[in-house]
Amino acid sequence: MKTQSTLKVVKATSGGVEYKYIYVYYKANGKMLRIPTQCQYIEGKMTKHLMYTSLVKGHADQNQRMREIIKRVDEYIAHKIRQPDFEVNQVECQAYIHNRNYKLVGDVTYFNNIKIYEYRRISETTNRDDHKKTINDYYSDFYEFKERDLYGRPGFKDYKTIRNVLIDYQRYHNVELTLEDVDNLDFMVNLRIFLIEKRDKKLYISEGGLNDNTINKRIILIKAFFRWLEVNEVHTFKKEVFKFVVPTYQNDVIALNQEEMDQLINLKLSNPKEQRIIDVFICNCYIGLRFSDLKNLKKYMFKQDDKGDYFLTMQNQKTGTKINVPITDRPLKILEKYNFELPVFSNQHFNREIKNILQKKQLFKYDVDTKRRVNNEYTTTRKPKNEVISSHTCRRTFITLCLNAGVAHNALMGATGHTKLATLQIYASKVNSLEQFKKLDL
Repeated sequence: MKTQSTLKVVKATSGGVEYKYIYVYYKANGKMLRIPTQCQYIEGKMTKHLMYTSLVKGHADQNQRMREIIKRVDEYIAHKIRQPDFEVNQVECQAYIHNRNYKLVGDVTYFNNIKIYEYRRISETTNRDDHKKTINDYYSDFYEFKERDLYGRPGFKDYKTIRNVLIDYQRYHNVELTLEDVDNLDFMVNLRIFLIEKRDKKLYISEGGLNDNTINKRIILIKAFFRWLEVNEVHTFKKEVFKFVVPTYQNDVIALNQEEMDQLINLKLSNPKEQRIIDVFICNCYIGLRFSDLKNLKKYMFKQDDKGDYFLTMQNQKTGTKINVPITDRPLKILEKYNFELPVFSNQHFNREIKNILQKKQLFKYDVDTKRRVNNEYTTTRKPKNEVISSHTCRRTFITLCLNAGVAHNALMGATGHTKLATLQIYASKVNSLEQFKKLDL
């Protein structure tokens, strides 16, 4: 009996573009494991064993991550193979990979001591309907579907968050939900209350104390799960469930003006790591990419026209729209410094470091208002501006600077990928100073 997994290349298509990803693969007794490694296959830069060569930046760390996933998959297989009539299970394996607190007790899988998956062996002669599936069962199926559908694209982590929310909700109320339990307005209302309330981080996986905008996103994804069940003819939900909404509010637009950008550009840093962070931040303030697109930036995406001017042309991952961004002098100098291959950071690391640098250099210490609405009630807090600057600030700054410079809305929408003019009007309110209307080098 085969006791070890292998690596395989799996193709995926997003926005008409084909991508290749590396999966850990195993098949036995008619059951298959296909575990994503989160690593993309790069033609000409892989060994015959599907590991990265030194031609890939950070190849050692990425190879080690793949080896760790392979090791955990093989540990799971070794555990299962000792059982009579063993069968591997995708959900069980992923639970094992991500936390070693995984264990099987009878027919139930536990993860972090929370029951997450009903695992009953059903013989060929048993009617599938005899097994009363729980919401966790159905969501596990939906989660695997979204994993295949959205692999490598932004947004997939949000579906993991919903899985954790459903686990925590059931634990909090000491219930095991079925489709009938969630097919009513009471469930939607109670879920909203659950998301508003703060919880002990030691006892729960998901985050409570959410604002109305974040809760709205959670509710939208829950509805997407319900619609998937309807499309697959599993259940038809009451109309009142889909009509339930959480009103959103407009966040304050925190952006940098031209004077603040000049301060960043003239900033002197002796630490090379800090300089790379600032370089990426400044560059993106002049090209305005979402962080998910920034991480996937490639040299071939930059084109020169007949006049020698550079343009960035790429597919917007979130919306699938094509964007065309003129590259002006300031970002061009930074791009040329890195041979058009900017350093890549995780969003969490980037946000933490940019705040640390600004506070260390005593930049943007003045207070700004930050607005938050929870359950239709607003609270306003004043914070130093350097505490609220993040990767999101780059895109907001780009749009605001372009509007200040008088860039036409249709040209700006072509550069940002926005499809609605109303979205840009949110930033237009920042254009309130005659001095800010001075032309940029665009």
